[in-house]
Amino acid sequence: MAPAPTTLTVAVTPDPVSQGANFTVSGNLSVSATGAPIAGATIHITVGSLSANPVTDQSGNYFVTFTTAPSSGSYTVTASWPGNLSYAAATGTTTLTTVLPTVATTLSIALNPTSISEGGTYTVSGTLIRDDTGVGVPGETITISVDGVTVTTTATDQSGNYSVALTAPNVPGSHTVKSVFAGATYGYLSLLRSQASTTFGTPTLGQVAPVIAVLAIAGIGIGAAVYYSRRRR
Repeated sequence: MAPAPTTLTVAVTPDPVSQGANFTVSGNLSVSATGAPIAGATIHITVGSLSANPVTDQSGNYFVTFTTAPSSGSYTVTASWPGNLSYAAATGTTTLTTVLPTVATTLSIALNPTSISEGGTYTVSGTLIRDDTGVGVPGETITISVDGVTVTTTATDQSGNYSVALTAPNVPGSHTVKSVFAGATYGYLSLLRSQASTTFGTPTLGQVAPVIAVLAIAGIGIGAAVYYSRRRR
């Protein structure tokens, strides 16, 4: 009498999984025709170069936890059982996707001085840190823009700090300064994008215009007005 056909299922959790993290392979071995569990069967599991040999319990279930997911990519997970005199061999497959772990970042920004005149010089500074450790991230590019226009780039130092001197626009009013870290990918993790922005105002020099207009209507030249002012003192 030929061995009875069997069914072997396989699943992976979580999927996707971060490179280097734990993941579990589980499934069930049963008689195909009746669904009756097959207990005590050794299941051979392979995931890339990883392998394990869990044994089914009384319900035909098996599971094994791998403690280090392989490098980022897509892998075939294979579960196989060679069968015996009573039950036929069975194989089940699925896929596992491993990804680089992601780490959020925080980027700060500050201006010095905070009161800036048109065409004046000011410094934009801040720090890029990893949210998981609170440690500064060195050697990363920070892009600086003013009013939506990129004006320069700079790099963080060994402590994650950056600083760059800029010249204020020759346009009165409020201006927005933004620092952006675009994110970065290493062989073992990905740092996520972060940004920070602040505003500063330059004095509205155009407010002098109404005074000049009044003097002109009165027939007083600018030079005469200045001379008269000094005489009054």
